[in-house]
Amino acid sequence: LIGSVGSGKSTFTDYLRVLALPNDMKDSIEWVNINLNEAPLQRDLIYKWVSKKTIEKIQENNSNIDFEEIDTLYKIYERQLDKLKKGRASLLKDNLDKYNEAIFQELTALQNNSDETLSSYIHYIEKNLKKSTIVILDNCDKGNNEDQLLMFEVSSWLKKEYDCIVFLTIRDTTYDRYKDQPLS
Repeated sequence: LIGSVGSGKSTFTDYLRVLALPNDMKDSIEWVNINLNEAPLQRDLIYKWVSKKTIEKIQENNSNIDFEEIDTLYKIYERQLDKLKKGRASLLKDNLDKYNEAIFQELTALQNNSDETLSSYIHYIEKNLKKSTIVILDNCDKGNNEDQLLMFEVSSWLKKEYDCIVFLTIRDTTYDRYKDQPLS
């Protein structure tokens, strides 16, 4: 979303989310609003921060779901666990302790990987909650041009890596200045 400072970019996303869309469409969207005022502006930190913040917001939005309960974990990481069960863990079916240990180790590794977890959460939301995910990266336009460009790169990465729609609020002057330049 492109506009000058104070032009209502954030208000527009709120209006869209709360009033403009029909109720059936509202109910089919998982809205994730990330406040970039809190974001680290270092390239080596921002991507992991956005992943973790998006995971946190999804958990907050769905407080009725116990994201630590084993049945929920099986659903969240279903794709990865199915591969494990069909593959190397199938060799351990005769030894239940070792089989369960393999599942435990895989779940631990998945939960410790924010990129895998975010991808799995978005897939879970789509499959089980029947919702599409929209991530709003808000308050990007308060930084300098370099910071705004970094956030544009982050939004492009988020859209490319995860099955979601991304809104990024950015100053019109920054967009006009850099619209013809490729991302670094």
